[in-house]
Amino acid sequence: MIANRVGGSTHARWVADAIRAVCDAPPLGAVSHDAALTLPERHLGLLTAAEGVLTTAQRERLRHAVERAVALLSYAHLHFASNPRLAPTFADACAESRR
Repeated sequence: MIANRVGGSTHARWVADAIRAVCDAPPLGAVSHDAALTLPERHLGLLTAAEGVLTTAQRERLRHAVERAVALLSYAHLHFASNPRLAPTFADACAESRR
């Protein structure tokens, strides 16, 4: 589980403790509240991809926020433990991104 819009490190710790107490899924991180990360929405929900296309700058900001806040390797381990046939593809992608 990934907490979203947390108010700070204490809030993130409280949320992680609550997740551990009642969920089978482990907490993988907490993305801090940042108005710049807010996605466009309308009265009854978020806009669809066709209605609210994210700019390159918005995607980059989201990517950086997730990279800073989420234990991506823990997520990958959980995902590939249940889908072992995908693990080589992930390893190749990681190696390529480091070049």
